[in-house]
Amino acid sequence: MSRKTKEELYHLLTERERRIKICPVANIEWNARGQTQAANAVDLFNILLFSAGNRAGKTFWLVAHIIAYLLGYKPWEVPGFELVRDTDGKLQFPHQSDIDSKYWLYRTDGLPVALPSSIIFVTGLPLTRGTRVLEKTFRELWPPDVEFKWHTGPLSTWARVEYNGSVLTIGADTQKVQSFEGAKHAAAFFDEPVRKQIFTAVRRGLIDLRGRVFWSLTPLGDARVSWIARDYIMTEDNIEGVGIIYGSAYDNKHISQEALREFLEDPNLSKEERDARAEGKFGTVGKTIISTLDVGKTFINPIPIPRDVPRMLVVDPHHSKPACMAWFALINDDHYVIYREWPTARLHTVGIPKLDIPGLALKIKELEGTEDVDYRFCDPSFGRQHAKVLGVRHKSFQEQMIEHKLYFDTRVDNDLDRGIDALREAFRPSPVTGRSRVQVFNNCVNTKDALLLWAYEDTPSGELRVSERMKDFADVVRYGVMSGPKLSTELYGSSSYLPEEDE
Repeated sequence: MSRKTKEELYHLLTERERRIKICPVANIEWNARGQTQAANAVDLFNILLFSAGNRAGKTFWLVAHIIAYLLGYKPWEVPGFELVRDTDGKLQFPHQSDIDSKYWLYRTDGLPVALPSSIIFVTGLPLTRGTRVLEKTFRELWPPDVEFKWHTGPLSTWARVEYNGSVLTIGADTQKVQSFEGAKHAAAFFDEPVRKQIFTAVRRGLIDLRGRVFWSLTPLGDARVSWIARDYIMTEDNIEGVGIIYGSAYDNKHISQEALREFLEDPNLSKEERDARAEGKFGTVGKTIISTLDVGKTFINPIPIPRDVPRMLVVDPHHSKPACMAWFALINDDHYVIYREWPTARLHTVGIPKLDIPGLALKIKELEGTEDVDYRFCDPSFGRQHAKVLGVRHKSFQEQMIEHKLYFDTRVDNDLDRGIDALREAFRPSPVTGRSRVQVFNNCVNTKDALLLWAYEDTPSGELRVSERMKDFADVVRYGVMSGPKLSTELYGSSSYLPEEDE
C-alpha cells in the first residue's frame, strides 16, 4: 500500500470517527443479517417483529427507529448528514422539511409522519429496569451536544423524552391496561413480550394516525410469548401487513463469540430455549407453565433437616377449600427445600374445609411441634382481606392468626407474570450444583402435582390464560419464591444434610 493510499485511508477513518462522535445515530452500521433486514423492512409492514437471540442488537435497532420517529426521518440514510446550528448557536438535527423526502418515515396509508410526533415505548420488563435499558441505548445513539428533555416520574410511573415538540412516552407491561387507553400515537415500540391486553390497548391508539408497530423480542416464554406465537408466528404467511424478521446472537461481533458459544451449548439448556436465545426462534409453545422443571433434579426422597436450618411457612388460605400450606427449609439463599405440606391428601379429594381459623392455627402448631419457624407468609390479597357479612366487618386472616401467636407477613409480590418467571428460574437445573434452586420432598404430593401439571388453557377468545386448576399449591410455592428472605450464606452455607450422591 502506497503512502498516499495510507494517508487517504487514515483521513477517511479519522473523518468517520469524527462523524460517529458528533452524531452516532447518523452513522449506524447494521449487522449483516437480522438488523439489516429489519432496518430495510420498517416501511413495508404495519406490524414488524424482530425476533432475535440474546445480544443480537434488537434493542439497538428499536431505539434507532425511536429517534427517527422523533425526527420524522432516518438520519443514517441521509448522505453526508450533518447537524445544524439554530439561531442561538446550539447544535440541532435538521428539520424534516430540510431533508429529502425519500428519507422520511411514512404512515401505513402512505402519508409522511407529521411533526411533532407522539410515540410510545412499552417494555416487557418492570418499568424502572426497562427505562434504564432504553435510556442507555438512547444516550449511546443521541448526539452528545444536542439538547433534549428526559423526564422520569416517581417509581413505577411514566417517563418521557421530548425533542422539538416530539414526545416519546415510556411505559411497561406491568402497568394497568387502562393507563394505555385513549392516547394517539404515530408509532408504537415494544421491547420484549407483553400481555395481549396491553398490546391491544396501545394498538388502538395507532388508528387515528395510521401508525406502525415495531417489536424487538427474544421469545422466552410464558403466556406473553404464547399469544404472539399463535396470532403471528404460526400464521405469519396469512396475515397481511405483518412482517417477521429473525436475528442471530452470532451477528453481534462486539461480544466474545467463544463465550457466547459456550453459553448456548450448555447441555442444561433445552433445544427450544437454545433456539430462542441463539436465533430468536419460537418453540412449540407448550402449555406447561413451569417448563424448566427437571423431575430428576427437583424431587428428592425425604431426609432429616438439621434443627439449625431456618424454616419458612407459606399459606394460601381459602373460604371454600382447605388452606394450602408448605414448609420450606432455607438451606441458603440458593437452596430451598419444601419438606412438608398440608393437606397431605390430594386436594381434590378433601372437599369443604372442616377447620376454622382457631382449628387451622392449632393444626399448624401441631405439625410444627418443637420446630422454630422463622418466617411466615400468606396470600397478600386474602391475608389482608376483611370479610363483610350482614354489614359486620370481620377480621382478616392475618389479624385472626395474630390472636393465636402466629404472625404472617403479607408483603409478597403478587404479580403473576413476574412470579411465573421466578418459578421457572427457581426450578431450572443449575449447571454448577446439578439441582434446581428449590427442591421438593416426594411425599409432598399436592406440591408435586401442581408444579408438574399447572398449565395454560385456551379461552373462548382464543387467548391462553393461566389455569386455575392445580394453581393453589403452585401459588404457595410462588409466594415462597417471591418472598423468601435473604440469609447469611456464611452462617447457614455449611449446613450439609443431603446424602453424598445428591450433593
